[in-house]
Amino acid sequence: MAPPTIDNDALLLFEDSQASNDAVLAKTIRWDALQAIIKPKDLELIQRYDKKNTETKQQLINERGAEYAALFLNMIAEMQAKDKLQYILALVDELLNADESKALLFLEIKVQRFPFGPFLRLLPESDWFTQTKAAKILATLMIKSNEVTPEDLQTVFRWVNEQLKSKTALSELSATLSILHILLRRDQYRLVYAQDNGLHRLGSLLNPQSNFQILYQILVAVWLLSFNEKIRTEGFAPSNVIPKVVEVLKSAAKEKVLRICLAILKNLVDKSSANNEQMIEHGGIKIIETLSSKRWGDEDIVEDIDGLKDALQKNLTLLSSFDIYKQELMSGNLEWTPVHKSEKFWRENAPRFEENNNRPLGVLINLLKDSSTPPVALSVACYDLGEFVRFHPRGRTILQNLNAKQYIMGLMSHPDAEVQKHALLCIQKVMVHNWEYLAR
Repeated sequence: MAPPTIDNDALLLFEDSQASNDAVLAKTIRWDALQAIIKPKDLELIQRYDKKNTETKQQLINERGAEYAALFLNMIAEMQAKDKLQYILALVDELLNADESKALLFLEIKVQRFPFGPFLRLLPESDWFTQTKAAKILATLMIKSNEVTPEDLQTVFRWVNEQLKSKTALSELSATLSILHILLRRDQYRLVYAQDNGLHRLGSLLNPQSNFQILYQILVAVWLLSFNEKIRTEGFAPSNVIPKVVEVLKSAAKEKVLRICLAILKNLVDKSSANNEQMIEHGGIKIIETLSSKRWGDEDIVEDIDGLKDALQKNLTLLSSFDIYKQELMSGNLEWTPVHKSEKFWRENAPRFEENNNRPLGVLINLLKDSSTPPVALSVACYDLGEFVRFHPRGRTILQNLNAKQYIMGLMSHPDAEVQKHALLCIQKVMVHNWEYLAR
């Protein structure tokens, strides 16, 4: 399945590149002063093109496009003067923005390291405008080419990753992400990026508190990756991106962010059991049901919500009792559901609380430590820890190693009487070796 057409608005390419381009192109370059390094026919070409209106430029490109592509590439390859180099880059960017298919004019030039070499040389140690224009032009050329070497593609991805790691200015982050969007429009490049830890990298940037536009652009990059069959079936669950998307969805204040989160989850649901389990485990069903109860004017949102709701409910019935327990536990909203009081559940599943380096136990203990945890959840957490000790042969030792006892004892003076009661019962189970004898 191919992604829908991606226009500038959908990708939020607000990098202010157009304003930057306009500022650079507003300058006047004295081309005649470069006669010593520009051939007379090239001087005539650039003078006919520069400062002309859009229609004239398009006509010149239609008539002599190959000559202009060669001229621009040669000037970028040889030009050292910063202002003139920026000017030519701005002209090329303007040309490709107006008609992306004109990239083919540059791709037909295959002498030396053309067409990519002149732009690749500008990525390291250039000023930001020069770097970002070179990277954007490279991305546009590469998605149109079938002759991109793995080394050249990795060079551009490496530049993108370095900017995402080091840049803090919103305009710079946005420009970098928009370049990544261009590259990820090509399916084979998605796989290259994902195999180089791309999903982990994007997941680490996902934060509901981030700037709205930056958050949206990160989600768009994740969405584009979700169209690759191999990535969505094998790559998402190990990357831990799905819980981050669910977390953003829970607090999405803007409909545009909500829509892209739903689109990502829709692409991933039922693509692997691990995808479904992560959505359920981290509260996906509850947030989807909440969204389902609201009225939406956008039919696509309604369709995505309904589709996700049906798929997740269907998968919930296929999960084991422990999967259902984990889903409740990870949501943080523990209640007295039947699974907690089931001796059969604890007898069969107590050893599974050691999975993922004791993660379920760690979540229960963190609930005890959190002052905002509701009394009911505190009571249930104490009860569950007591049952774990009761049915796990090494339960006492494990809880001692996790320093759980101090937090349980601290709840014995909790204002809520039920919390006090279950904290006391839990301590009794931890301290007493023959629980059945005590129970009599």
